[in-house]
Amino acid sequence: MNEKDPLKDIELLIRSRYCIIFLDTVEEERAETLLKHLADHLRLPFFSWTRTKGLGREAVKGHVYGSADPSIALTHIEHSQLPAIYHFQGLGGYLEDKLIVSKLKDAAIKFSKLSGAIIITGEDDNIPDILDP
Repeated sequence: MNEKDPLKDIELLIRSRYCIIFLDTVEEERAETLLKHLADHLRLPFFSWTRTKGLGREAVKGHVYGSADPSIALTHIEHSQLPAIYHFQGLGGYLEDKLIVSKLKDAAIKFSKLSGAIIITGEDDNIPDILDP
């Protein structure tokens, strides 16, 4: 029996330097658990973003001040230059905002040279054309 292993697929995408990965799922908590496991396996820090809490690191209490605003969270990622896995839950609705899409692209570019990726989970997210490649 040859079952697909989503963790290995995501790991392959990260190692292949895919900077932004969209994971279509309604099981956000399960996806986060798998991504934490993957970050541990890859020995990368794990950050998570939600609309209510903002951007926070798994091993550190608290969140980046003001980062419930996705623009601030993405600017923080861009300037941090930290190889990591950044998980964004519920960002889909913001992908219609051209400024957010541009900031997402700017933040993700660093992963073409560093380990890690920005992983966006949600259900039926419409991927903007500029991010499709």
